[in-house]
Amino acid sequence: MNFLDAVKYCLTDGLINFKGRACRSEYWWFFLFSILVTITLGLLPDSVSIVARGASYVFFIAMLTAGSRRLHDLGHSGLWMIFYVIAYLVLAVASALILVYNDDNPPDILLLAIAGSLLVDLAFLVVFMRRGNPGPNRYGSDPLEDPVAAHAPPPFAFLRRRAENGGSGQGDGQPTGDGGPQKPATPPDPGLEVDLESLKDRKPDQK
Repeated sequence: MNFLDAVKYCLTDGLINFKGRACRSEYWWFFLFSILVTITLGLLPDSVSIVARGASYVFFIAMLTAGSRRLHDLGHSGLWMIFYVIAYLVLAVASALILVYNDDNPPDILLLAIAGSLLVDLAFLVVFMRRGNPGPNRYGSDPLEDPVAAHAPPPFAFLRRRAENGGSGQGDGQPTGDGGPQKPATPPDPGLEVDLESLKDRKPDQK
């Protein structure tokens, strides 16, 4: 996967998609892009700080889902990314507290927290450098053999299909045995409908 394809997928269909697998090139190209964007946002004036903060949240979520898919490619559960989130939060809180103390001798516990968080992040980066499982595994196809099949359908994909169909509801039927939508049921023939009113007014001796 090249640079543009990796960035496009991670910021669109893969943004909140924890399923499927991601090869090394997908993860590392997007990692490079996120670093470049973070540096650029840090150079912007304070007047756009809200935009920069919102963008940082988006990139954090995208890196979280990309990391989960990278773990799937290695045959591991994406739940390991919980430790990545914990390390990120500890690092952010400890760094903020050091700024609050604003002295040359911050508490040792804060320094240890920052060091531990950085070690956890480094461990994840080392794991992400490994080649994924050859061939399919329980999380999907090998992205090096079939990149399309390795990517699971994005969440809310049915909304996109509905929009592409012009909101007509085409394709919204119940699935059949082969996975396709069922055709709508044929309405009953009006000629077969019984006139209930005529039966109600009919005399018992009438045949």
